[in-house]
Amino acid sequence: MARDLNVPVEVVGRPIVREADGLAMSSRNVYLSAEERAQAPNIHHGLALGRALVQGGERDAAAVAEAMRRYWRESLPLAQEDYVSIVHPETLEPLARITDTALCAVAFRLGKARLIDNMLLAGD
Repeated sequence: MARDLNVPVEVVGRPIVREADGLAMSSRNVYLSAEERAQAPNIHHGLALGRALVQGGERDAAAVAEAMRRYWRESLPLAQEDYVSIVHPETLEPLARITDTALCAVAFRLGKARLIDNMLLAGD
């Protein structure tokens, strides 16, 4: 957006800060019940599954997304999926095939909390 609007700033990405079990740190995490909190790290684990599939040679974005959804259906029974998107990390355009770079962005509702996370599946 900064580039598209010619905003004279440099946007610098930084790694997500995570709890020891992989859950992205967020003020929203306090809204999770003990049972929801126990399941929440599986969001990150599902993203890691998607990355492993891509690193193993899978290039069909829909197949990667479906494998992650299957994992989340089993490991996040208390969650409701808002979205799972595999996109180009700079343009955020949806990808059908994963070639050079790909980002998976997800959002789930767990109880009162809406948790978001993302991970590069391919690229730098």
